[in-house]
Amino acid sequence: MILPKDRIRGRLLWAAAATGASGLLAQMVLLRELLVVFAGNELTIGIILANWLALEAAGSFWARGRARLAGSCGISRYSMTSLAFCITLVPALWGVRLIKPLLGLSVGTVPGLATAAASTFLVLLPVSFTHGALFTWGCAIASRERSGFPQSPATLPMASIYILETAGTFLAGLLWTWLLVPRAGSFQIVAGIILLQSVTVIILIAKFPGSPPETLPEENQTPAPGAFAGALILAAGAALLLGTGGAEYLQHRSIRRLWQDQNILHYENTLKGNIAITENQGQYTFFTDGTPAFIQPIPDMTLVEPLVHIAMTAHPRPKRVLLIGGGASGVLEELLHHPSLTLVEYTELDPRLLELQREVAALTGETWIDDPRIHLRARDARALLQESATSYDLIISRTSDPSNLHNARYFSQEFLELAAQNLTEQGILVLGFPGLVGHLTEPLQEMSASLIHTLRQNFPWLRAFPGEGQSFLLASQDPAIIHLDHQIFTDHLRERGLLSAGVIPWYMEQRLHPRWHHWFEEFAAPGRSRINREFQPRVLLLSIAHWSRLNAPLTGRLLERIYGLHPALIVLGTILILLLPASALNRLSPRPRTFIVPSVITTGFSAMVVNLALLFSFEVLAGRLFGWLGLLSAAFISGLGVGALVTRHRLGRPGREDRLGYESPRIWGMVVRSELAILLFCSLLLILLPLVAPLVSGKVPPALLRGAFLLILPAAGMVCGRQFPIACEALLEKGSRGGSPAPASTAGLVYGADLAGGCIGGILGGVLLLPLLGLTGAGITLGLLKSGTLLVLLLRSPWRINYT
Repeated sequence: MILPKDRIRGRLLWAAAATGASGLLAQMVLLRELLVVFAGNELTIGIILANWLALEAAGSFWARGRARLAGSCGISRYSMTSLAFCITLVPALWGVRLIKPLLGLSVGTVPGLATAAASTFLVLLPVSFTHGALFTWGCAIASRERSGFPQSPATLPMASIYILETAGTFLAGLLWTWLLVPRAGSFQIVAGIILLQSVTVIILIAKFPGSPPETLPEENQTPAPGAFAGALILAAGAALLLGTGGAEYLQHRSIRRLWQDQNILHYENTLKGNIAITENQGQYTFFTDGTPAFIQPIPDMTLVEPLVHIAMTAHPRPKRVLLIGGGASGVLEELLHHPSLTLVEYTELDPRLLELQREVAALTGETWIDDPRIHLRARDARALLQESATSYDLIISRTSDPSNLHNARYFSQEFLELAAQNLTEQGILVLGFPGLVGHLTEPLQEMSASLIHTLRQNFPWLRAFPGEGQSFLLASQDPAIIHLDHQIFTDHLRERGLLSAGVIPWYMEQRLHPRWHHWFEEFAAPGRSRINREFQPRVLLLSIAHWSRLNAPLTGRLLERIYGLHPALIVLGTILILLLPASALNRLSPRPRTFIVPSVITTGFSAMVVNLALLFSFEVLAGRLFGWLGLLSAAFISGLGVGALVTRHRLGRPGREDRLGYESPRIWGMVVRSELAILLFCSLLLILLPLVAPLVSGKVPPALLRGAFLLILPAAGMVCGRQFPIACEALLEKGSRGGSPAPASTAGLVYGADLAGGCIGGILGGVLLLPLLGLTGAGITLGLLKSGTLLVLLLRSPWRINYT
C-alpha cells in the first residue's frame, strides 16, 4: 500500500490533533475516576499528573531510542502504537474501580499517599506510555517528509505536531466540560476515544482513489500488517459499545465492583463533584467524591444530637442558623425542635445534591422539606457569607475532615474571620473535626494545634468536644461556651420543652464533661502553632498524613517529618532533587556543555507548579474544580501550543533561515529571553496572586473569575511553551557533538525532559510546596530555581564556548 505524498501532511496533522484530543480525554476520565477513589483530594492531582507525565516521558524516550536504533520510524509504528493506546483504555478504567476492592479498603476509606502513587502508576502505565510514544513517532514522520511543511529549520515540522496536539487538546477540554461531564458515563467516553483514534489510523494509512503516484520515503511507506484490519475491528467494537448499551453495562458492572456490591440507587457526575447514593434496608447513604457525607432518614443520634443540642443550648436564644452541608442527616430535624428558631439557611455547593436530598426526604416522609423556616441555598458558603446581610446566632460547619481543598477552606483563617464577622455578639461557630477517640496520630495532633492557633486569631473562647466518629469545637466572642455544663444544658432543654424524659442520654452527658476540653488542649499542646490559610492549606497535607498513618504508616511518618522541616530546607531539597534528572538527561544531549536540557527540565517543573497553583486558586476563588478541570487543563496546554506557534513563526520567518539556522548567538539570545520571561512571569504570578485575592473574592462574580482564569492559564502556558522549539533548534545547530542529530531524536529528548520536570513538579509542587510554603513560597522557589538556570545559560553562552 503506497501512501500519497500530497495527502500525508493533512493526514498527519489530523492525527496529531486527534492524538491530543484523545490524550486529554483519556487523562480526564481516568483522573476523575481516581479522584473518586482518593476522596476528591486535589493534592493527588499532582501525583496523578506526575505519574502521567513520567510515563509519557518514558514512552517518548522509548520511541526516541527505537527511532535512533532502527534509523526510521514510519507510519506503521505510529499506527500500531495508536491501536495499542486504544486497547489499554478499557482495562485501565476498569482497573481504577478495582483499586479499593483489590487492596481490601472499604468504601469511604481514604487510601494513603503511597497507595495512591503506586496504584495510579500501575493503572496509567499502559495508557500514558503508549500515548507518549505517539509524539515522537509523529515528529519522526514529519521530519522525514518536510516537503508538505513550510521550508524552514528542521524543528518546524516537529513544532507543527506539537501545536496541532495542543489544538486538539483544547477542543477536547471544551467538549469535556460542556458536554461529557454532565451527560456521558466514563465507558461511553472511552468508547468514543477508541472510535476517534481508530478512525484516525484508518485515515492515516488508507489509500484513496485519485491519489497521485508520488510516494513518501521508503521507511514511511508500508503500514504494519494487520494495522488497517485492527483499526477497523476496534472502530466497530467501539461503535457497538456506544450503540447497543454495552458501555452502560460496563459502567454499571464496574461501579458495583467499586462500591463492593452495595445497592447503588443513584450515581452521577456533576460539575461540582461525584454523587453516589446507596440503599440498605431503607437507609440511604450519600457519598460525595467517594466519601460518606450523611445518611437518611434515621441518623446516628450519638453524633447528631450532641452536635446540635450542645451548640443550640450554649446560646441563650438562637434564632438564625447557617448550616453548611450535611443537613439531611438529622441535623435539620433536630434544629427545628428548638422553638426560638426562625430561620435555617442550609447551603450545599452542589445544587444536584440538594435536589437528591429533597427527593429522598419526600420518599421517606421527612418533615423538614415542608418547614417554612428552612431555606435551601445552592451556594458556596464562603461566598454566601460575603454577600449576606444576615447576622447568625449559629454557624454550623458539618465538614469534619479537611481531606480536599474545598473542605480545607473551612479550617482557614480567611473563612474563620468571615464567620466571626457574620455572627451576633453572642454568636457561636460550630466547627466539625476528625474523630479523636481511638485515632490519635501525630498529624491529628499537628492539625489540632494549627486549628486552635488559627481559631484564636478571631475567637478568644474555644470549647472542644472530642468524639470517636466525629469531634466538634465551639468558638465564640462570649465566654458562656466555657461555662456550659450538665446543669445549664439540662435547664435550657427543660425551658424549651425538649427534656420530656427528664434525663439526657449518656452520650450527651459524657460529651459535656469539662475534662474533654482540657484533654484536647493537652493533646494539641506539643503541636506546632501554624496558621492555616486558603493559599497555604497545611491541614490538607496533615489530613493525607493522618490517613497514611492509618493505611501506610511509613508514608505517614515521612509526611510528618516533612511537615516539620524549615521552609528553607524544603526549597533547598527541591533544587537538589531537580539536579539529579537534570544531570542525567544532560548527558544525552548532543550539546551537553550548553545546559539547555536542565533549563527545559526546570521549565517543565515551573509550568506544572504554576498550573497546579492556578487550579488550586480556582478552587478557592471561583468554585469547585471537579467539572472544570478538563477545560482549565486544556486552556493551559493550548497556551503551550500558542507559545510554540509564535516561536515557530519567528524561527521560520522568510529570509532569516540561514542566519537563524546556524547562528548560535542569535538562538542563544532567544533561549535566554525565554528563560527570563519564565522566571519573571511564574514567580511574580504566584507571589502576587494571594495579595490580589482578597480584593476580588466576594466582589467579582464567579463567572468573571472563571473567565479570568481561562485567560491567565493560557498566558502562563504561552510563556512556558515558547521554549520548546527554541531548545530543539539550539540542539540541532551546526557544531553538535558527533554531527547534527536526527530531529525526531532531539524532539524526543526535549519533550521527555519537559515531561520529567513536570513529573517532579506534580509531586513536589502538589504535595509539598503549595500546601507547606503556599503560593508565595512556591513563587519564591521558582524564582530562585530559574535564576540559577538563567545564570548558567549566561555563563555557558556561545561567546564563552568553543565548539570544535
